[in-house]
Amino acid sequence: MKVIEIYGNEVVPKVKKHFKDKENKKKLFSFKWKK
Repeated sequence: MKVIEIYGNEVVPKVKKHFKDKENKKKLFSFKWKK
């Protein structure tokens, strides 16, 4: 299972989520799929 979060025009891996949350609160959506 892989999780990708979309921030504005960036695609950020889940592992960087906490770091990106501090920089950018404009998370549009996240989605998951099996890989």
